[in-house]
Amino acid sequence: MKRLRRWVFTAIAGTSLALCMAVMALVARSFWRDDYADCTVNLPGGSVVYTAESLRGTMELRVAILPGVNPSRSSALAAIPIRWRLRVFPVGNDPAYPQALWRFAGENAGNGLRGPGPGRVGIFFPAWVAILVNALLPIWRLTWRKAIKPGLCAKCGYDLRATPDRCPECGTVPPKTN
Repeated sequence: MKRLRRWVFTAIAGTSLALCMAVMALVARSFWRDDYADCTVNLPGGSVVYTAESLRGTMELRVAILPGVNPSRSSALAAIPIRWRLRVFPVGNDPAYPQALWRFAGENAGNGLRGPGPGRVGIFFPAWVAILVNALLPIWRLTWRKAIKPGLCAKCGYDLRATPDRCPECGTVPPKTN
């Protein structure tokens, strides 16, 4: 069970490292191009629009509910965005750029995601936050060392008091101590 947990944690940390590297590449690209991705999910009563934008070291995520969606939002929020459309624009001169690298903001327009009628919610944050969050697990995994207690196998943790020459669980030969 310990091996499975360690393997799952290592897989999640590897995925997080890949996401961290992808966000770093996106941040580097965001100084030359404004990447804008959106996905519209059409429902019987209206539409839900998901958007993600990367611009000059910042990221913005938004969900908008367009007119005609029923007051019951459970079907709208459960809609899975499948077909994303990516658009690329040249970066313009933004006078608020340096301050944006430290700005966190939320957006709640219209009715938000509650109540009838159109609404929109979103978050705006510096991309270094996404890099930091995605880098935490890989850093922890690389620096994490399990304390090896005397008399236990260094690889699997099996009790070696009965067989000090070789671990019967994994076959590892423990180092000789003087």
